[in-house]
Amino acid sequence: MDFEVRNFSKKYLRPLFKAFQKAWDDPSTRLNVSIDDFEMRLLHKLNINPEYSLLAVKNEEIIGFILHTANHYKGNSCIYNGGTGVIPEFRGNAITEALYSRLLPKLKNEKISRTILEVVTTNDPAIKTYHKIGFTKSQTYKCYANRLGASHVTNNLRTVKKYDPLFSTFWDFEPCFLDQPDQLKYNMENEVILEENQGGETLGYIIFQPHLGRISQLAVKPAYRKKGIGTKLVNYAKYHSRTPLLTMMNVPDTATGMIAFLERIGFVNEIDQYEMELII
Repeated sequence: MDFEVRNFSKKYLRPLFKAFQKAWDDPSTRLNVSIDDFEMRLLHKLNINPEYSLLAVKNEEIIGFILHTANHYKGNSCIYNGGTGVIPEFRGNAITEALYSRLLPKLKNEKISRTILEVVTTNDPAIKTYHKIGFTKSQTYKCYANRLGASHVTNNLRTVKKYDPLFSTFWDFEPCFLDQPDQLKYNMENEVILEENQGGETLGYIIFQPHLGRISQLAVKPAYRKKGIGTKLVNYAKYHSRTPLLTMMNVPDTATGMIAFLERIGFVNEIDQYEMELII
C-alpha cells in the first residue's frame, strides 16, 4: 500500500500518542499513561533518536511507527526499539516490514551491529512479523507487579544524585537495555536513587520512577542479603510512588535469586516478554 515515510520529530508527539493508543489497545500492551508521561518516556527514558525512528503517514495520519534509541549494550553498538505499532485498520499491509526495510541499510552503513526489542510472549502476530524481518529470541524476561501497601522505613537510607559505578558490583544479572546505566542517564531527572548506608558503606540501592511506580534497578551487596535491606528499599519506593502499583520489569527468567525475593515480598509475575535481536 502507499504511504509516506517520515522521521520522528517532536511535532509528531500528539498524533503519535493517538497512534499508540490505537495500535496498543490489547489488554497486555495497552498504553495507560497521560500525554505528559508519554512525552517523558519518549524524550527522556527512551531518548528517541529521530534518525532511526520512522513513521508511516497516510493522509497526514500516522498509521505505523518504529521508534529507536541508540546506545551500547552488552559490548555492542545497537539501537533499541522502544515502540512498534500499526493501527488496526491498516494491519496486514506489511508496514512494519517496510519501515525496517528502509532503516536497515542505514544501520549497516553506520556499522550499528544489531537492533533489539522486547515483545510480550503471547503476542503471536508481532513475534511472527519480527521473525520475518530476521529477529530471533535472545532471552526471556519476567515482569512483576506489587499492589500491596508499604510502611515508611527510612533508617540508614539516603538519596543520592549520581549513579555510582559501585552499584554494578552488586548485580547478579545485567539490566535490560533501558535500565543500563548509560541509558538511565537520560532520565535521571525522573528517577530517584536511594542507598542503604551503614558506617559509610553502601550495602544496597534502588533506582525508581515515582511518577510510574517503576523500579529501574535494585540490588544488595551479596554479603548483606537476607537481612531486610532489599525489603526496606522496596517499601520506601512503594511509599513514595504516586501510584498504588509498583512494578519491576524485565527480570531475566534465569535470575532465580531476584525472582525468589520479589515473590517472597508480594510481587506477582503478570507478563512475560522475549528480548529479540537482529544481527545486522
